[in-house]
Amino acid sequence: MNSKLQDFRPDGGKIRFTNTPDGFKIRYGVWNTGTIGTIFFLNGRTEYIEKYSDTISKFLKRQFSVVSLDWRSQGLSQRYFGRRDIGHINDYKEYQTDLKALMSLEEIKKLPKPFILVSHSMGGLIGLRAITNKNHCFSAAIFSAPAWGAKMFENAVLNLIKGLAPVIKTPGIAKIKLYPGGKQPYVLTTSAKENALTSDEKQFKRLQSIVKAEPKLLVGPPTVGWGLATAQELEKLEKAKSPKIPILIFMSAKETVVDNEAIKRFAEKSVNSKLVEINRAKHEVFLETSKIQKTAWSHIDDFLSKGLKSTSG
Repeated sequence: MNSKLQDFRPDGGKIRFTNTPDGFKIRYGVWNTGTIGTIFFLNGRTEYIEKYSDTISKFLKRQFSVVSLDWRSQGLSQRYFGRRDIGHINDYKEYQTDLKALMSLEEIKKLPKPFILVSHSMGGLIGLRAITNKNHCFSAAIFSAPAWGAKMFENAVLNLIKGLAPVIKTPGIAKIKLYPGGKQPYVLTTSAKENALTSDEKQFKRLQSIVKAEPKLLVGPPTVGWGLATAQELEKLEKAKSPKIPILIFMSAKETVVDNEAIKRFAEKSVNSKLVEINRAKHEVFLETSKIQKTAWSHIDDFLSKGLKSTSG
């Protein structure tokens, strides 16, 4: 199954495809080797399973099983309009459809509990919606730089996009790019020094190696349709009740991609969450230097240890 990417994944996993009820072919990965619980890792916009192979390995070493997926219209999952130069979605409910399709599979249901949600960036927006659902099956959640507000979506832009909703929903308009570009992945158009993701040059070069090995992973700029869907989802979640499960949130000190103020607002109104600012970290806490990661994983280990004890008790 895609031998080009085999070297970028932890051993022992299975990469498969499933179909959603609305007809999308979704790629997912399962590492069913852990016994103390299962991590559901939800990645962000433009991302794919292999990007977090190091993170998956660390959870596996801690005796967790791990599940991850490529969202529709990115990674090696089916793309809207068959295009790789754009990232499109009509409504964030579609991401929930992807997640539900994955979690409805018998092999996933049989994985060891408790189920722990771990998510990054846009995956954090999708994950937050998932745990506001009264029927969700997660016992705890960890968010890394969640996109509960984005730098590209200042209030004026949000209001403009929402005001143009009737026009944007027109099929021909919806798939127009929010901004130019899309011929090369971000990591191939910037340098290790200037990139906004990680200050670890080795990690940055690894990301470059992955997309060079499999150019089909390319995802271009978001469409205006995706922008509208994101603006509407952000507005809805501002009004949603805070989840009751234990939550750990990482906020990066050198963040330039998502809105840290939005993360702080959520943490302040959430009665069962812990907010940790990671010093010197850029957007990708899980892909940072070993020293920065050591700090984050110390918090993760403490959080999960307490969570597992409360679940078993």
